[in-house]
Amino acid sequence: MTASVAPPLASSSVPAVSSSSSSAGPCVVKKKEYWSSDESGGSDAETLREAGNFFFKKKRFEKAISHFTKAIELDDGHNSKLYSNRAMCFNAREEYRKAADDARLALTVDASNGKAYYQGCKALFSMREFADCQTLAQKGLAVFSDDQTAGASTSSVTQITPAERASVIKLLTEHLQKAQSKLKAQLQDTVDALDKEDIAKLPQNAEKRKFVAEGRRLYSTGDLTGAISEFEQALRLNPFGATKTSASSNPAASSSSERSRPGQPLVEENLIMDLRPDLEAHEWMAKSFMRMRRPKEAYDVFKAQLALRLKIEDQTQKCRDEIAEIYSNLGIAAKQSGNLPEAVEALKNALNTTTKGNEQSLSTPLCAQILQNLGQIYRASGEMESARDAYQRSLEIYLRLHGSSHGCVALGHLCLARLPSITVATRKDLYDKVLGILDTKEDKKRLATLLQELPEVPSVERLAALIKQIQAEKAKLQV
Repeated sequence: MTASVAPPLASSSVPAVSSSSSSAGPCVVKKKEYWSSDESGGSDAETLREAGNFFFKKKRFEKAISHFTKAIELDDGHNSKLYSNRAMCFNAREEYRKAADDARLALTVDASNGKAYYQGCKALFSMREFADCQTLAQKGLAVFSDDQTAGASTSSVTQITPAERASVIKLLTEHLQKAQSKLKAQLQDTVDALDKEDIAKLPQNAEKRKFVAEGRRLYSTGDLTGAISEFEQALRLNPFGATKTSASSNPAASSSSERSRPGQPLVEENLIMDLRPDLEAHEWMAKSFMRMRRPKEAYDVFKAQLALRLKIEDQTQKCRDEIAEIYSNLGIAAKQSGNLPEAVEALKNALNTTTKGNEQSLSTPLCAQILQNLGQIYRASGEMESARDAYQRSLEIYLRLHGSSHGCVALGHLCLARLPSITVATRKDLYDKVLGILDTKEDKKRLATLLQELPEVPSVERLAALIKQIQAEKAKLQV
C-alpha cells in the first residue's frame, strides 16, 4: 500500500480555500514540526515516519519505535527506510538483536539502503558478532563503491549525493576495520591458548594432514597425478585462500598474493589453521611437477609456498633456512623454465636469507647446496668463471664439514669436472675423485651410507647409472 498524495492546491478540480485575511490567495499548509506526547502522529505512513524521526531526535525512543512500527504496518513493509529507522531506535535502546533483525529486513526490501548496513553493523558489533559484522560491512562497501554502483539491484544508490555516499563508505569502513581488529584479537587469544599439537589436532587441520600424507604416499609410488590431486585437496581446506597455478587447474595456496595479505580479514576462531601441512603440500606438489617435467607449474607452486612461508616469518635461523630452501627450489624451477635471470636472483636471495647478508656465514650444508645450484645457473648462462667460483666455494664448505669421502663432496668434484674451462688433466683427476667416492665396490654398508648422503640419488639403480655415466665421460677424455 502506498501513501496517499494530496493534489496540488491550485488544481482545477479543487477550489481554492479562502483566507480570513483581506488578501485573497491560496492557503499554504505548513509541515507539522512537533507532536505532543499523546498525539498519534497522523494516519498515513509518511506522517508517522516524520513523527518517528521527531521523537528519535527528542530521544523518545520508545515513542519513535511505536510510530515507525505503525508506519510499517500501514505500508505493508514495503518501505526499507522505516525498518532502518526503527533499527536506529533499537540500537539507541541497546536492543541490538532487534536492531540487527530490522537492518536485515530493510536490506531485504532495498539492498542499497546505506543506513541499514550501518545500523546492522553497529548492532552486530555491539553483540560481539564480529564475523557477521565484517561480512555485512563488506557487502555494503561492495554496493556503494564506485565500480559497483551500476550493478546495484535498486536505483536508490544513484539517488544519493556524493557526500552521502562518502559518509556511508566511511562509516562502513570504520566498522569493517573494527570488526577485523576484534577478529584478529580473538584469533590470537585462541591460538595463544593452544600449543602446536593442539592446533594440529583440530578437525580441519587433521583432515589436511590426511590428504598430505596420502599425497606423499602416492608420490613415493610414482603416481604423481594422484599425488597432486591429494595436495590440492589439502590446500582447498585452507580458508586463507587458494589460487590456481598459471599453467594448470591445480590450486596452490597463495596467501601472499591473494586473501591473506597484511590487513586482510582473518578467519573465525573455529577455523584456526596449522599452516605446516599447507607448506608441505606446496613443496611436494611442486616436486611432483618437477618430476613430471613441468617446471613452470612447479615455479608457480614454489612461489606460492614462499609467499605463505613469509607470512609466518620469525627471526630464528630455522625460519631463515626454511625460506632460503624455498628460494633455492624456486631458482631451480626458474632455471628449468628458461628464466635464468630470475633463477640467479632467487638463489642470491636464498644465500642472503640464510646468512643475513654476511658472506662470512657461508658455512652450512644449506649454503653449500645453494652455491652449487647457483653454479649450475651460471653455467647455463655461459658465465663460466662465476660458475667455477660458486662450485669451488660450495666444495670447500662440504670438505670442511664432511671430509673428503662424503657423497656431497663427490658431486662437488663432478660439477667442477664438467666445466668446459677445466683442463683435461684436471678434469681426469676430478673424475677419479668422484669415482673413488661413489664406486663402493659392492660394500653394502658404504652403499647405504652413500645413499643417505645423496638425496639427489634416491636409489641403487640411480647411483649405478650415475657411475656408468661418469665412467663414459672419463673414457672420452682418454680417447
